Amino acid sequence: MIVLKRFTLKQPKIIGGIEFGSDHVVLAAPITHLEKVNDIQSLVNLAKENKIDMFEIRYDYLINDGVPLDDLLSSLNKIRYPYIFTFRSYKEGGMYNVSDMDRLKIIENAIDYKPTIIDLELYLFYDEATKDYVRNIMKKCKDNGIHIIISYHNFNETPDYSTLYNIGEKEKQNGADILKIATKAMTLRDNITVLLVTYDLRMRLEMPMITMAMGDLGKVSRILTPLFGSDLIFVNLIGESAPGQIAPSLVLRGLEFFGEL
Repeated sequence: MIVLKRFTLKQPKIIGGIEFGSDHVVLAAPITHLEKVNDIQSLVNLAKENKIDMFEIRYDYLINDGVPLDDLLSSLNKIRYPYIFTFRSYKEGGMYNVSDMDRLKIIENAIDYKPTIIDLELYLFYDEATKDYVRNIMKKCKDNGIHIIISYHNFNETPDYSTLYNIGEKEKQNGADILKIATKAMTLRDNITVLLVTYDLRMRLEMPMITMAMGDLGKVSRILTPLFGSDLIFVNLIGESAPGQIAPSLVLRGLEFFGEL
């Protein structure tokens, strides 16, 4: 295990048997394609070989492959490999154009399988059409011991520091167990904005978080944000789910470099 001198939590949180906020940086591999549900076991083996801690099940991709939700999550439960269940909104980079209410019903169905973590976008808590329903999902998750990422994605730009900091605060206020902020780096300076926001949110909110700048110009942030307080890196194991994701071997080399400093 690679140990970094990084901005850790005073008391790391155990989520699905994985420490968030410790010296260890969590690696997660998005699963964006499956030929058949039985492929899951071979992917778990590949993930373990690459020191990956958990999957992100991107159901907005897999629904296009015709993968049945029940079969997929039942298989994951039998294997007992931790995962984030994500059905990303089309508005925030998802790959399946469906109404938020229909999407939330599928997410609600996933609760029965007790995923390690469920991802919900921040805007759902402020949309009149979804805010009551999403809060009901939050309660069901808490009742079932499922942790919640509340997330914000911007594929067009990196907003200014104050905007991003306020987003992090709102994610906490709405009950997130883990904050997530992902923006598009349009300049190298955007990485600095994300690093500053990461550090200050960690300092003041003292909770698990995931931050990054996406795109080619943001690749460096995926290695640097953990030093400033981000706890998880999404890696490109079988295909990227967002621009700028890096192969696990390169991520591990980068972490090893900083671990030796």
